[in-house]
Amino acid sequence: MRKDHSYGVIPIYKEALARSFFLIQQEEGHWSFPKGHQEAGESGLETAKRELGEETGISKYDITETVSFDEQYFWQHGKIKVDKTVTYFPCFVESQSYKIDGKEIINAGWFTYPKALERLTYDNTKKLLGSVNEWLNSGSDYKLSELTNI
Repeated sequence: MRKDHSYGVIPIYKEALARSFFLIQQEEGHWSFPKGHQEAGESGLETAKRELGEETGISKYDITETVSFDEQYFWQHGKIKVDKTVTYFPCFVESQSYKIDGKEIINAGWFTYPKALERLTYDNTKKLLGSVNEWLNSGSDYKLSELTNI
């Protein structure tokens, strides 16, 4: 079994009392969040930021450094079973503008929490979003001072 680790972001837009999450549709058809593999010399957080920019064109945001959420799953790559972990950082964006890359990403959009749960393809990703939503609703686990502005 091969181990694999990627890093990504969960883009969040908050306006008044409404909150929405940005989802992407991969070329394989499934809906998830922006993510990718580390390049040489990158930290996980740097990878997450780079992938967000490359896949969505989103460049104005605040991203947490002290809070992250892991998603783990298994998948088959030919005859090799892969144990995959993706570490996501919550990311608060300034606007809902985006521009998908058109290569790996074929569709994208902003969704309220209930609509995002409906759109996400895999149960483990839905569970991940549920954990993020609980964290957001708790209001006690993050402060704007803990966010880094890019």
